Amino acid sequence: MATSVTTLKRDDYRPFPWQISHVRLEFELDPACTRVQNQLELSSPTGGDLVLDGRALELEGIWLDDQPLPVGRWTHEPEHDRLTLHALPPRCTVRIVSSCRPEANTALEGLYWSGGKLVTQCEAHGYRCITFHPDRPDVLSRYTVTLRASRERFPVLLSNGDPVSARELPEGRHEAVWQDPHPKPCYLFALVAGALEYQEDHFTTASGRDVCLRVYVEEHNLGKCQHALESLKLSMAWDEKAWGREYDLARFNIVAVADFNAGAMENKGLNIFNASAVLASPDTTIDDRFLYIERVVAHEYFHNWSGNRVTLRDWFELTLKEGLTIFRDQEFTADTHSRPMKRIDDVQTLRERQFPEDAGPLAHPIRPSAVADIDNFYTVTIYEKGAEVLRMLHTLVGPEAWRASMDEYFRRFDGRAISCDDCLDVIQDVSGRSLEQFRRWYDRAGTPRVSCRREWNGDTGELTLIFSQSMAAHQGGTSLPPLLIPVRLGVLSPEGEELPLPVSGDGVQQPDLVELDRDDLRVILKSLPRGTAAPVPSLLRQYSAPVLLEDDLKDSERLLLMAHDSDPFNRWDAGQRLASDWILGVEQALREQRPVPANPEYSRALGKVLADGRLDPMMKSAFLTLPGFEALARHCRPLDPLTLFDARRHVIRELASDLRGQLLELYHTLASDAAWRFDFAEHGRRTLRNACLGWLSRLDEEEILQLARDQYWSAGNMSDRQAALALIAEQTGDWVDEITTDFHQRFRGHAEVVDSWLGILARSSAPGGLERVQRLQTHEAWQPANPNRVRALVGAFASNVSQFHGAGEAASRWYAEQTVAISAINAYVGAGLARSLGNWRRYQPDRAAMLRASLEWIRASEGLPAKVAEVCDLALKDA
Repeated sequence: MATSVTTLKRDDYRPFPWQISHVRLEFELDPACTRVQNQLELSSPTGGDLVLDGRALELEGIWLDDQPLPVGRWTHEPEHDRLTLHALPPRCTVRIVSSCRPEANTALEGLYWSGGKLVTQCEAHGYRCITFHPDRPDVLSRYTVTLRASRERFPVLLSNGDPVSARELPEGRHEAVWQDPHPKPCYLFALVAGALEYQEDHFTTASGRDVCLRVYVEEHNLGKCQHALESLKLSMAWDEKAWGREYDLARFNIVAVADFNAGAMENKGLNIFNASAVLASPDTTIDDRFLYIERVVAHEYFHNWSGNRVTLRDWFELTLKEGLTIFRDQEFTADTHSRPMKRIDDVQTLRERQFPEDAGPLAHPIRPSAVADIDNFYTVTIYEKGAEVLRMLHTLVGPEAWRASMDEYFRRFDGRAISCDDCLDVIQDVSGRSLEQFRRWYDRAGTPRVSCRREWNGDTGELTLIFSQSMAAHQGGTSLPPLLIPVRLGVLSPEGEELPLPVSGDGVQQPDLVELDRDDLRVILKSLPRGTAAPVPSLLRQYSAPVLLEDDLKDSERLLLMAHDSDPFNRWDAGQRLASDWILGVEQALREQRPVPANPEYSRALGKVLADGRLDPMMKSAFLTLPGFEALARHCRPLDPLTLFDARRHVIRELASDLRGQLLELYHTLASDAAWRFDFAEHGRRTLRNACLGWLSRLDEEEILQLARDQYWSAGNMSDRQAALALIAEQTGDWVDEITTDFHQRFRGHAEVVDSWLGILARSSAPGGLERVQRLQTHEAWQPANPNRVRALVGAFASNVSQFHGAGEAASRWYAEQTVAISAINAYVGAGLARSLGNWRRYQPDRAAMLRASLEWIRASEGLPAKVAEVCDLALKDA
C-alpha cells in the first residue's frame, strides 16, 4: 500500500491556546531505554483540552497537580502521534513520564545513540520523539534539565544554558542539572551524554563578561578543535562590532558527533555539530574545509540572536531565521577574507544548486504555502535564496538604515516568535520606504528573468537601457505582477575606462542603482562621450539580484569587461558568460556532428587574466573555474548530459593546450616550502596552483601525470595531497589503485577524510563508475546508517554526470534501490537522495522516462516514509 501524505498549510496557523512558562525535565539516561519525566507549568485564559505531540514513546503515567490523571481524562493516539489531556483548569502543572529507545533510533531525530554517545536533534520535529509536548516553534519556555546516568559510560552530561549543580549518586551513577534562563521553543532543546574530552578558551564580551568556550570531542580528536575555537571567538567579536549582538550566557559549548543529519544545530548554549564541520588539522583537512568550518561555526553562533532570541511563529517562516543567518555568515566571511571571492562563491551556489531547484517541479517560494513534512523545507531556496532576498533589501534601504532596522528588529521582538512580515514591517518603519511590492519575493517561486537591450545615440551621448522582467512560461510568464528588482550598474568606455553615471528615469533612486519595479522600464545614461562607438554597460554589479540576466552584449564587449570592469564580480562573470557560450556552441556542434568551434580570443583573454599582477591568486583561480554542469544545463532543452559533459571537457582541454606553458610556469612558481598556515593569501596560492595542475591533467601527458604523482607523495598538507588524489583518480591502472589504497590506509582512522576519499572515487569520471561504487559498498568504510557516508558515496555518484548517465538504466535502478534502502534507515537522508531525481523532465525523452520510472518505483515502495513520498509526489506532479 502506497504511503499517504497529509498537507499542512500556512494559512491554517492558529496560536497555541496554552502558555508553558517552565519545563522541568529529568532524564534517566540509557541507550536501550531512557526514561523521561516532563513537568509543564501551564496557563490559559479558559483552560480546556491540551493537545501534545509524541512519537514512538511509551507512556507510563500522567499527573495533574501531583495527582494521577484518571484514564478518562486523557486520550493517547499513537497512530497520530498525539496525546490529549481533557478539561484542564486555566492554571496547572502537568507531569508526564514516558520512555524512548535511543539505540533503535536510526532516523537521528530526537534522542539517539551515536558512537558511544547519547545525542539529540530536535529541529524541526525531533522533540516529540523525546517526550510529549506541543512541538511547534511558537511555544517558548524556560527549561531546567536534570540528567542522570552511569558515570563510567557517560562521564560528561551536557544540556542547554549554564550548569547549576552536579553530584554523585548511588550505584556508580551521577547527576548534572542545567538551566537555561532564556525562553526558547522545544526545537532548541539539546542534551549530550558520553565519554568526551574538551578544549577550552575564553571570550570577553563588549560589556566585560567572561564566557567559557568549549569544544567537546572524542579523545583521539582533541588535536583538531583549535580552528573551531578560533572561529567561534572571531564570530563573537564580529557580531558585536557589525551587528551589536552580544552573547548572553556564561557558557558556549560545541559538541562534535559522527552521525548527524545536517551540518550543525544552534541549540541554545549547546551547539551540536556534524564532526565534519568541527574537526580540522593541516594533515587531514583541505583549505576549503577550514573555511567551511569557520562559516558553519559562525552561522550557528549567529543563530543565538537570529533564530533563538527572535524565533519563528511557525515553520513556514523558516527563511526568517535561516535566510537572515545565511546573510549574516556571508557578510562575516566577506569581511574576514575577501568580499569579491565570497560573492563569486555564493553566486556559484545559486547557479549550480538553487536555480535548478527553481526551474524544476520542486520549486517553491522562500516562504512556502503548503508542505507535507517540515524537513523538506530545509532547501537551498529557503536558505540561500532567502539570503539573497535580504541582500536586496540591504541594497535598497542602504547600510545605515539596514543596521538601524536590525537593531530595532532585535529590540522589538526579543523573546518572541514572529513572521517574515513582522521583520519587513520593522524595516519599512525604520527606513521609511514602502515594501509592499517587495513582499512579493516571499511568495514567488522560480527565478525571474531580467532582459536589457540598448539604444545608443552617438550624437547626444545618450545610452538608453530598456529593462524588462518576466518569469518562465510554466511559472507565470508575464501574467504575474512585477517584482521590485535592484539592478546595480556601471558603464565603461570602448577603451575600458570607468565612466560617470548621470542616470535619469523613473526607477533611479541612487546613481548606480536602478529599481526595476514594472514589467518594462527605460533608463537614460546622459552626457557620455559622443561618437560612433557605444559605451559598454556593466549590468547587475555585485550580482544585486538573484535573477537570470539576458542582454545584447557582443563577445568583444564581454572581453572588454573581462579585462577592465572595476566590479570584480562582473569582471569574473563576463568570463563565465564567454565560456558558457563557447561550451554550449561545442555541445551543439557535437550533437549535430559538425566541426566544433574554437575561441582563441577567450584563450588570450584568460591568459591576460592569469598574468595580471593586480589580481590575487584566489581571483585568478576563480577564472579557471568554468561554469558547472548545472549552470550550463538550463540552456539545453532537451538535455543530453553526456554531450554537455564532453563539450565542457573539450573546452577545458583546448584552454589547457593553448595556455600550457603559462599554466606550467604558474604551477612551479607557486610552489612553496613554507610551513602550512591558513590565511587568504596561502589559501589562494594553493588553490591556484592546484587549479593549474587540474587543467594540465586534462592533456593526459605523462609529464603532467608525473607531477600529480610527485605532488601526492610529497605533499605537506591535505589540500595538495587531496587535489593530486582527485586528478589521479580520473586515470586508470594499477598505479592509480596503489595511490588510492595508500590514501585510505594513511587516513582510515579519520572519518572525515574517509568521507572525502569515498566522494573522490564516486565522482571520478574514469570508466566503470557504477561498478566502482558497488565495490565500495563492500568496503569496510561503507556505513549506510551514517549520513556523511551515504552522501559521500551514493549522493556523489548521482552528481557524476559521465558515469551515472553513462551507465544508463543500471545506474538509475541502483540509485532507486539505494534511496529506498537508505530511507528505511533514515528518511531525512533518503528524501535528499530522491530530490536528486527531481529534474527528470529536462532530459531527452528516453532518459527522462527512465528517471521517471525510478521515481515511480521509489514512490510505490512499501512503507516509504512520508517525507520521501512527498519529494516523489512533487517531482511526479502532472507527469
